[in-house]
Amino acid sequence: MNITKAYASGFKTTVRFLKMTLVIYILNLLMGLTIAIPFMGVLKEASNRSLSVHNLLKNFDFTALQEFMRNADGTIGNLFRQGFWLILFFMVLSIFLTGGILHIIKQEKSKFSLRTFFSGCGAFFFRFFKLTLYTIILHLIIALVIYLIYSLIIAGSYESVASEKVLFYLSLIFVGLHLIIGIYLIVITDYSRFILVLNDSGKVLKSIWLATKFVTRKFPRTYGLYLMLLVIPLILFYLYMIVSRTIGMTSGITILIMFVLQQLFIWLRISLRIWTFASQFDYYSAYYKQTDTN
Repeated sequence: MNITKAYASGFKTTVRFLKMTLVIYILNLLMGLTIAIPFMGVLKEASNRSLSVHNLLKNFDFTALQEFMRNADGTIGNLFRQGFWLILFFMVLSIFLTGGILHIIKQEKSKFSLRTFFSGCGAFFFRFFKLTLYTIILHLIIALVIYLIYSLIIAGSYESVASEKVLFYLSLIFVGLHLIIGIYLIVITDYSRFILVLNDSGKVLKSIWLATKFVTRKFPRTYGLYLMLLVIPLILFYLYMIVSRTIGMTSGITILIMFVLQQLFIWLRISLRIWTFASQFDYYSAYYKQTDTN
């Protein structure tokens, strides 16, 4: 299977399993509400005691923000401190749901069922959790090596650099290098998941090694497919930023419009994530079936 067919096949799979998108959206919405409702209560209480907080809806006003934070009595600060744990929670939730997504995609022509979805979530959770920990460590090591080299170059040539423009381009090169290698590692992580699911294996490190060999051997196709799948998300994000700036949040109706747009954006983001997994999974499973028959 070439990457164009895999791209189209992933789209068909995403459309076929729209119920799965709905389930994941509802779970994310419910989890989000557990954060939004208490945060909204704090905002409402603080804004009722502030005479100038409405200025923040139109543009940034430091005086209004200062008064608002003072009225909040430190409650918002506590919520932000809890945000770290909430981020970790959503990361764990994402790992949990990924197992269900891939388990459903593996079923090929079977219909979506909650039982199959959540059985996949549970079956692959600990394997994917270990995989995530390993890849986070690898990302940190790569970042450390890249920016250590960057720091040594800057420290050694700072006095002799003719202009700040040279430093800017040098920074751009290293950030670009980090981005390229980072995407490469993300692709390897995705294919590691596929290997674990297709083989129903618990050997996480072995799956990383096999995925590294596969992605590297077929680098133009695996990397190219992932870049193809990035195009639409980037376009949608760009359009969302333009629309949000155009509409703003200066009144009740614009806040409502932005809320609807945000929910639509979340729905599309979930769909695009499933599309990404499905396209890559179809590409690898075609290779897997071919080698299995041989």
